[in-house]
Amino acid sequence: MKLTKQNNTLNYFKVLFIAITIALLVVACDNKNEKQQEPIDNFDKGKVKRGDENSLPNAEQFENKEFLLGVWLRTNDKGSGYEGFEFKDDYTLKLENIYYEIGDKWELDKDTITVWTHTEKYPDSEPTKYVIGDINDSIMILSKIIDSNTVKKDIYRKKR
Repeated sequence: MKLTKQNNTLNYFKVLFIAITIALLVVACDNKNEKQQEPIDNFDKGKVKRGDENSLPNAEQFENKEFLLGVWLRTNDKGSGYEGFEFKDDYTLKLENIYYEIGDKWELDKDTITVWTHTEKYPDSEPTKYVIGDINDSIMILSKIIDSNTVKKDIYRKKR
């Protein structure tokens, strides 16, 4: 009888040890995922300001294309580099570090930017629309529009 009670106690501690080990592994994995966020997002959070001389507080002012001109970059989806757009004064578009597409032109309509691109395989230019969430002289937040819905917001930094 005493031996069975010791075995039950030993089994209880084994199960408890396994449960604690699994819980620690789950917590460790969650913390690892949090640390792998895109560094540009961590660096830039909260830096887009409204109401100062460098920001555009309402949609009508987005029509000032001067704010958009230049190279705007974001961390690529793999987190291993940067990609983006170069908006030129003559409304032509160059893609930065995006080699599978060729930039054609861009258009600004209030708070919406439309960019046209094509590929070598498909030479007809296709439009992609983005809504400007906010912009200042160094940061722009864009949300891609797919089927009339905005999707993931991306933070772009202006290249100096």
